[in-house]
Amino acid sequence: MCNRDKEFYDKFEEFLDQVQGNTYQLNLSKILFGRKDSVQDSELEKRKFFCSELVAKAYKELGLMKTEKASSSYMPNDLSCVAQAPIIL
Repeated sequence: MCNRDKEFYDKFEEFLDQVQGNTYQLNLSKILFGRKDSVQDSELEKRKFFCSELVAKAYKELGLMKTEKASSSYMPNDLSCVAQAPIIL
């Protein structure tokens, strides 16, 4: 649950504008070794995401997830309500 005010939607729309049209890529080395999100923040338009990585990055951009863990290290089951160690938003 979060407050979905104008600021929330403005941030979300800005993120969507930056990543819309990006290609999908599941890269094993990115999953295994991760990377700091801040390295790629200025290049979101060119960045390739896989499904849970994109969701995790969006959550971070919206301030719903505060973690130093790379977005690429999240798997779909990590974002599930039945995850063994659910993330705290």
